[in-house]
Parts: sequence; structure tokens; C-alpha cells
Amino acid sequence: MSSSYLAEFTSLCKRLRSRDHLVLSNGNLAEYTVALLALLLKRTKDDIQSDWAVLSASILEKDDCGPISEHEIDVAIMMAGNPVETLNIPWATCPNQQCNGVKLDQHPAIRATLYTLHRGALPVSCPSHYCRKCFTTYHYNYYVQNASLPTSQRVYYEGTPKYIEVTDTFFVDLELCRWIEAEMVFPQAAAASIARVYNWSMIQAPSTAQIVPKLSGEVVLDAFFIHALLRDAIKNDMVLKVPHRGLHKHRFDLAFLEQNRRIAGTGQEMWAHACTSCMKIYTDPTGVENGCTKQAASGHMSCSEPAHRRLEEEKRLRNKAMFQMKSRLKAQHALTVEERADGDGIETGPDGASDTEDDIDAEHAVPKIPKREMQDFIKVTYPAQYPGAWPSYIFYDNNCKLWQHLSANGDTEILGKIGLPVDVFHHQKKHKKDDIICQTHCNPALFPELIAPDGTWLFNSSVAEQTNAWFGGFQRVVREMTMLRYNFFLDEMITLRNRFTNESLEAKEKIPHLMSEKALKEWVAA
Repeated sequence: MSSSYLAEFTSLCKRLRSRDHLVLSNGNLAEYTVALLALLLKRTKDDIQSDWAVLSASILEKDDCGPISEHEIDVAIMMAGNPVETLNIPWATCPNQQCNGVKLDQHPAIRATLYTLHRGALPVSCPSHYCRKCFTTYHYNYYVQNASLPTSQRVYYEGTPKYIEVTDTFFVDLELCRWIEAEMVFPQAAAASIARVYNWSMIQAPSTAQIVPKLSGEVVLDAFFIHALLRDAIKNDMVLKVPHRGLHKHRFDLAFLEQNRRIAGTGQEMWAHACTSCMKIYTDPTGVENGCTKQAASGHMSCSEPAHRRLEEEKRLRNKAMFQMKSRLKAQHALTVEERADGDGIETGPDGASDTEDDIDAEHAVPKIPKREMQDFIKVTYPAQYPGAWPSYIFYDNNCKLWQHLSANGDTEILGKIGLPVDVFHHQKKHKKDDIICQTHCNPALFPELIAPDGTWLFNSSVAEQTNAWFGGFQRVVREMTMLRYNFFLDEMITLRNRFTNESLEAKEKIPHLMSEKALKEWVAA
């Protein structure tokens, strides 16, 4: 044994010891350690065992070396042409109780690539296992029963796996999936750009770059979608199931469709948001109590008290309005000023939080919504069974035309509950002073509740416009997506951005919360 080999062997063993990789309880080297040392030192396993028998006492006597890095281990294994990890299922016997512990057969392992956030791209081995009794094949993320049938399904295991299978030969670790999400939400990076950044900065080294394929934009986007579907399945207490047969590009289409339907209308998780930042208390100068609990008279939003009826009529005529909406974002709670069932107050949703999405316009980020479509949109977003969720004000840059449409069609439901002023910027810059409808029904200055004592506006009526600018940044990202993927992707972007907004509000001690079912179902006369 040469002195250089002796020093290297001793150093590696001590460094592995600090990582709990070294010895078994009987004092022998662990099988993994033997194989790893054989790779690193270019010796046979028998040589390693023999050298350990001679040197173990002195090695275990003193621990004076730092731990070996995971990167060093990964590179050594890769350079030797071996998989860094084996992605195994946690069962040796069939988990189906009806199979009574039948031992699973192991199919030949597939060589795959695992893309990680901290360790780079790694070669891995991925075996599947088969139960001869229930005809089920168990993969790392899911199982398939009767896989040869055209109707067979991939049934994903509950929870979120450490590594997400994108295809049979590509896996992405959970931390990298979260990084991909962040790159999409904030810099609004396209999948191809994210892949380029990863390949430039995270592929291990030039010597290992030929061993594993580079990350592609297709893998990035599919990893995002599968991770999002698994997360949504957990949130909705469901199990993700997709077809096993057919083209991979259509495998998740039904899952996208089902989630898109759940999101529509009131499905966004922040739909019922409230916080101390977006709630303002207003005392009516007439002294009328907005929180009246008496039964509303037939055909009215107030009781039969003359003062309350006058207040209802005044508000209907003035069309008190405060909600900016210049897009097909389908319901920006960011600007919704809502009267709450727990008192006589005015409340907005969270700054910048959104409800749903729709098509993007190439020039303005979002198109103007046709008047009839806007009318339907309001009723879908604020359904009749949740009268407490209806906003008192809706800011929209074309509210004067919407008001005319509603009036012409006799829509007393919206006109009786919601005011429709134009947002401050558009009213000042883009609406004519001699427009009688606009000035008498949609001028934001008509509504003293929205003006602070110092004469400034209580709410930022341009926040939806600012949100739309962010939303429009996804044009290049969604350009070639199918309709199902387009809607699913943008809803996920809204969800993730809303979560970030919610965390920011928590950090500022604004007490963000969701309104209770009881509050949503109660109507407070405006």
C-alpha cells in the first residue's frame, strides 16, 4: 500500500464517516460505502474490504477530517458510468390488501436523468415492480392496473413525491419545481429560458456534461404542470388519475379541464379574501345603520323603514362604484370594495389579488370586455347564493357604457347592489366632460365614502391596471399553448401570485383571512 493511497483511503473514510455513510453496527463497511470507495479509488470491492480490515481501528479512533461533499460523490459515481440514485418504490410486497403480501417482481431498470436544484443533472436508475395477482405495475410516482388495456389509468400516490416523473426518462426534484414556479411568476420567464439558465449554471461540470442530457423547455413546462396538478389534487382532497395510453402531450388534458372548471367563478382560493389593509369603515352621514338585520322587503335590498328605503334609492340612482376592471382577468378582488355582513363598512379585496383569468390582448395586455359578457361575468363571479360577497363598487374604465347596457336591459339586480364609477385615471384622461351618463352616474368623485379626510383617494383605483401589466407579461409564455393548458397555466400564475401577496400582508400584520361561509351568505343593505 503506497503512502499516497494510504492517506487518500484514510481521508475518504473519515470524511464519509461524518456523513454516516461509513460502517454498519457490526463494524463492517456498508455495501454502499464499499462500492463508492471502489469507484473513487479505482480498486476492487475485495481490495477495499481488505484495506478496511487493516486500517479501520486507526480511522475510527480519530475524526479529524471534514465531511465529503455530495457533489464530490455525485461526480465520482457519474464519471464511473453508474447511476447516482435508484428511484425505488417503498414496498417489496404488493400494498393491495387483497393480495395478502404477494412479493413484487422487479422489471429491468430504466436509465433516466434527474434534474435537481442543488446537485445539478444526475443519471439515475428507475425500476418498476409488478404484482402477478392484481396485475398492477408500480412506478415511482404512480401505479397502473392492467396496463395493456386502452382504458388503463395512471393513479398517482397521495402526497407530493420527492422527485416528479415528467416522462419515463426525465425526473425533476421538488425544489427545482418550486424554483421553476418562481421563475415563471416573478420574472415571467418562458420554459425555454428557464432551461437555458439551468443548463448554463447548474449542469455539474464540463467532464460530466456529456453524461446527462441538458434540461429542455418541454421538460420544464411539463414538470410545472404535473407538480401543479399534484398540488391541486392535495388541496382538493383528490387523487390524480390520468390515461396511461395515448400521446403524452394529451395525457393531462382531462385533468386540466376538471381543474379549470373548479376554478371558474368562485374557485380561486383567495376569492373570499379580506384583510385590514383593504377594509375601510364608513359611517353614513345620514345616521342610517348600514348593518340593518331586518328582513328585506319583496323586490328591495332594504327593509320597509323609510330612511333605509331612501338610502337604497339614493344608492341605486347614484350607482356607487369602486372596482376597477380593465381585463378578462375575471374578477379582480384587488379593487373590489365590498360591504361586509359584520358591520356598516366598506372593504376591498387584497391589493393585487385576482380571481380568474381569460384571453390576453396583444396591445393592451387585456381586451375590453363586451358589455353583455361583463354583465354575465359579474353574476358568475358573485353568484346569488353569496349575497355578502357582492361588491358595493366596481371600477371599470368603460363603466358608463356598462351602466347604459344594464339600464336598457332592466338589470336591477346589479344596479340595485353595485355602483359603477370609472376608475380615477380613465375618468380624468379619457372620458368627456360633457358625457352626461358618465358624469352623473360614473364620476368617482360622486362617492364620498371613497375619499379620505385629506381629500385623497382611499383606494388605489389603478391596481387592477398594474396587475394587468403583470398579467400581460405572459403573452410570450402562453402563445403556443392549447386552450386547456393556457387557462390552467394562467390560473396557476394567479394562485401563486396571490399566495405571495397573502404572505406579504401577513408580514405587514394586515391579518389576511377568508370570509366565513356565514358572512358570504348574508346580505347587508347598502
